[in-house]
Amino acid sequence: MIQIYLYINALFYFVFSVWCVIKFYATSNFLGYKFVDNSGKVEYITVYGGMQLGFSVFFSIMAYYPSFNNAGLIFSVAIYSCLVVVRTISVLYFGNIQNATYMIGALEYTLCIWGIILLVNNFKNISLM
Repeated sequence: MIQIYLYINALFYFVFSVWCVIKFYATSNFLGYKFVDNSGKVEYITVYGGMQLGFSVFFSIMAYYPSFNNAGLIFSVAIYSCLVVVRTISVLYFGNIQNATYMIGALEYTLCIWGIILLVNNFKNISLM
């Protein structure tokens, strides 16, 4: 089940990466970003395209090699837990957000909760002695 979870993460990040690079105007507008100049475009494509592609590669490697599954799962829970906490605080602080923010947040919450469940179940099955 952990491998499936990691491959799904890899797929999501790959799709989002390609989508953000190919349709950077559409995706940035969807997310509520506006470009001031070309530097903003480069930064958006780098962070949303490049970093997400890197996450996709990372999750693919973690899923492919069973001995890396736990590391991928721990990384995933760490990342999603932080995203969920910061997103929740910022949404409560700023309010009045677009539907896209709720949709992305729902995906992050889902992947976070699923990852925590897998992590807890995985640690229950590991013998410490």
